[in-house]
Formats: sequence, structure tokens, C-alpha cells
Amino acid sequence: MNKVSILLFTILNLSKISYAQNQYSIEHSYQNGYVFQTNDFIRGNNAEKEIINAFQMFSLKFSKQTTGKQQWEQLFNYPRYGLGFSIYDFHNPEEIGTPLAAYGFFNAPFKRWKKWSLNYEIGFGATFNWKSFDPVTNKYNIALGAGQSFYVDAGLLLNYRFNKHLDMETGFSLTHFSNGALKKPNKGLNTIAPKISIKYSIDEFTTFSKKEIKPF
Repeated sequence: MNKVSILLFTILNLSKISYAQNQYSIEHSYQNGYVFQTNDFIRGNNAEKEIINAFQMFSLKFSKQTTGKQQWEQLFNYPRYGLGFSIYDFHNPEEIGTPLAAYGFFNAPFKRWKKWSLNYEIGFGATFNWKSFDPVTNKYNIALGAGQSFYVDAGLLLNYRFNKHLDMETGFSLTHFSNGALKKPNKGLNTIAPKISIKYSIDEFTTFSKKEIKPF
């Protein structure tokens, strides 16, 4: 075996060890839900003369499952965290656009059983690609004064582990879109929807590490 082959073999095995230790996963989610009627634009005062009360969302998330190596991981009942990317459809692309979201998220259990867990998840980030208010071309859209906005999401979820690679999660979440009044009008958008997710762990799930919790 030449030096190049030895190097490639070493890198490959170190990568496998790294993934196994860090428990990386890929997750796909879907939502179809309700838009709260919080302003006139949403209630039908728009170019389409239609109430905007529904949306759908597709997302792809990349996360790391903690295993208890650090004390905080055990204190939070072995959470996972990572980055997510979502695309939203409010069924009015002419006035709202097709917004894209990029965010960080944190998912941790309230309670964990052998295969089930009851989790909460929070996410914070930014959204882009809105068709925002314009006094000439988009005068009705008082919900969004800018093409970008902040993103806040909070949900309650029930997770089921099929095997060492595959999980399914279902529940609901509340989401808020707003630019923080950096540019007006900015009435914002607020949604609630059920959510279903399929998560694939790249390496087989390992057992959680349980260590003595040191006093603060």
C-alpha cells in the first residue's frame, strides 16, 4: 500500500469516528397550517381580494445529537441543535413572494422514554425573498415593509425512534415573521401549523453518557 492510499484510508476512518462521536443527522419537515388574521392585508384588503389564512412549508435541517460528553448536555436531557433552511408558500406569490428562511434551532426533551420523547424546539434566524410593501406596485402589503425579516419559531413535538438511524417527529409550532419595525409598515405575519418530520442519523445511534452532575 503506497503513502497516498494509507493517507486516504486514515482520513476515511477518522471521518467515520468523528461522525460516530458527533451523531450528525439530516431531517425533512412539512407543515400546512393557518395564518392568524392580524391585519387588513391578511383579512382580504389586497389585490386578490382574498383572505390569506393558509400556508405550507418545506424544510431541510442538519443537526448534531448530543450524547452527554459535556455537563450541559446531560442537564438539558441530551438535546440536539443545528441549522435549518425552509421555503414558505402563502398562496399569494404576487404580493407576498416565496420567502426563504435560514435559522439555528435547539431541540430538547421534556421527557424521554425508551423509544419516545416529548420535545420542545425553538428556532431563531432570518427570512429573505419577500415581496414587500411598495406604494406603487404592492401598496396593500402592510404586513411586510422590507424584503427581509426576523424569524422566530417555537414548537411542541413528539418523537419516535424506529431504529438506530431513523426517527419520526410530529407536533405543531408557532412562527413569527417581522423586521422589528426597522422598516415600516411592519404588521408582521404569524402562523400556527401541525408539523411532521423524518430524521435520518448518518451513523447508528449510540447510548447516552451518564455522569455525576457536578454542583454549580
